[in-house]
Amino acid sequence: RYIQVGPLGTTALPGVRLVETTFREACAVLARSLAFVGTEGALHHAAAALGVPAVVLWSEFISPEFTGYDSQTNIRHAGPACGARISCRGCAASMLAIEVAEVAAAIKAKL
Repeated sequence: RYIQVGPLGTTALPGVRLVETTFREACAVLARSLAFVGTEGALHHAAAALGVPAVVLWSEFISPEFTGYDSQTNIRHAGPACGARISCRGCAASMLAIEVAEVAAAIKAKL
């Protein structure tokens, strides 16, 4: 069963159960999860702290060499980190380059 966590007003992914949570509640859900799949950010750090296996999707914004963890599967198809705090073409393209099959295989390997 797949669960998506997010604050009130989050749009649910198709076929996924949405649980509207605070960050603290999201960490509690994460602590009981078999794995985490998501982008670089607070929850990928929480997964590392909680020892939850993780597949982390990275855009061109930042590289896992800066804020990633060797214990996690880091998927990134991008050039040098842009560091832009606004949406950019490079970040969008790098996320679109990550294929569903690649993520599914990484999740399967973690479980």
